[in-house]
Amino acid sequence: MFDEDGGGLTLSGGEPLLYPEFLSQLLPKLKPWMDSIAVETCGNVPFDNIQVVLPYIDIFLFDLKIMERKKFNQVCGGNLSRVISNLQKLVSLKKNVIPRIPLIPTFTDSSENLDRIADLVINLGLHQVHLLPYHRLGSGKYDNLGIPYPIPKIKPPNPDQLLKVVNQLQLKGLQVIVGGF
Repeated sequence: MFDEDGGGLTLSGGEPLLYPEFLSQLLPKLKPWMDSIAVETCGNVPFDNIQVVLPYIDIFLFDLKIMERKKFNQVCGGNLSRVISNLQKLVSLKKNVIPRIPLIPTFTDSSENLDRIADLVINLGLHQVHLLPYHRLGSGKYDNLGIPYPIPKIKPPNPDQLLKVVNQLQLKGLQVIVGGF
């Protein structure tokens, strides 16, 4: 793969930006070998954690989930103001930020929530979002570990539901890529 396109790396997992000390040691060593480095983040970390990796990250894949503060805190266990502030700072620094919407029925798929995400993204001058439809591919891992799957009754959106969301976001003026890259 590296011979074909120069290679790249995506930092993923839980939240990689929770480990700035590790990343500050790893990324300077990897950057010379990588065509690009991306990080998947929900942005719910102190901006100092992000600042540490700024010289090394080419793409911030930034998840936007729930835009109502109380529900965000209950479901995600975080601080929505911090998430929005971090997104604003990255955009103001002219970083390559791709907003992503994990589309999870009953959690992130309400018309109001999607409008709030679209408005935020557009107000920041961004024109594209990646829509990540919920799937159950990881449920087997829970079974293997003997842990109950946290949202067993949630079903992935069907094609009609997905099309409705895509149309809503496009009507707001956004280019929508389903599934990211």
